[in-house]
Amino acid sequence: VPLLDRIKESTSEVQIAGKGLTWAVDVGRVPSFHALAEGGTLPTADVGSEAQATSTPKESWGRVQFTKRVMSMSKTNQAAFANVVNRSMEKLAERAKENLGRQLVGNKITGNNNSGILARVNVADATVTSLPVDSGSMYHFYEGQTIAIGTAGELSGGTPDATATVEGVDHASNTLTISSATVDNNDFIVEGGSNSNAYGYELTGLDFIVNDEDDDLYGVNTGDFGSWSAHINDNSGVDRNWSSTLMNKTGYGVKIKGGKFPEVIACHTLTMLEIPEELINDVRYQAQEIKGGFKRGALRWMLGDKELEIITDDFVALGTFYFLSPSDLRRGMTEPLGFLDDDGRNMLRVANQVSFEMIFGCIMELVAFRRNTHGKLEDVSV
Repeated sequence: VPLLDRIKESTSEVQIAGKGLTWAVDVGRVPSFHALAEGGTLPTADVGSEAQATSTPKESWGRVQFTKRVMSMSKTNQAAFANVVNRSMEKLAERAKENLGRQLVGNKITGNNNSGILARVNVADATVTSLPVDSGSMYHFYEGQTIAIGTAGELSGGTPDATATVEGVDHASNTLTISSATVDNNDFIVEGGSNSNAYGYELTGLDFIVNDEDDDLYGVNTGDFGSWSAHINDNSGVDRNWSSTLMNKTGYGVKIKGGKFPEVIACHTLTMLEIPEELINDVRYQAQEIKGGFKRGALRWMLGDKELEIITDDFVALGTFYFLSPSDLRRGMTEPLGFLDDDGRNMLRVANQVSFEMIFGCIMELVAFRRNTHGKLEDVSV
């Protein structure tokens, strides 16, 4: 998950104590500096460029289970049992990283500030197995995924309209094949089932941070601090042809609003592949050294005399480019990603069953110290 790896490389962890996180954020550029006459009055002290932000850590967990029959293998064939356990642990860890990578990007629905929404139902009220969707990326779905469908009230109350399993994903028509479910038009689709779902419980992803709605992100009143929001270059939902001019205007727009150039551009892999070759002069290939002394190939966008690293990640929506300043982001951490072993054991007995399970996950949040140093170019056809 390239974008998740890049955020981890360039940001530090902030430990979260208790049930919440409170921190100071920059909501605008410092205004209290200007030229003045000899003996003139000093500028008014800056007291309004910071505000208090708050958030609640988000929990993400998964588990694998082993029956007593599998456990008994350890008595006769320890190597076979170890292989079963290792494969299960690796698959769970890979799934967790993939899920957190999707959460990191997120999907902001206009007028709704809750995380976890993958898409919206786009069909008249009916019982269906073929489910058209909109307001989301089809790359957030996969075969075998369990989903819950319902209104905001139904999902937050734990009583979704329907639950289903994704059996197919058609990217061309924005349609899911699912096990039969009764749905209503404009219902939200989230991960989860009838017992629990992810509505409102996922990370505050980039699509929430890099936004200019009056959304009061992290409890900071956007109406009071208009410069708290990010720079957005959109076209009211109508696609435009991609161009280097749009890219450069977005990058410079971030500089104008936040006072510094972004550091990274993130887009979908297919988006980057479709950029016309005749504009390749704006892009160059460069080996980049990462932690540990390793080197990897990296594309760089030439924004004037600035070089912005280009990261491709399939969780970014097609036709969307994020212009990011990772140095202004942090990973708020209560419980690092790993297997639960509070009592010193990874393998836990399942209640009322002759089975054992391993639980893997984390408690964390993505926080922004500055929001206006990020930008987004959207409504682009490539």
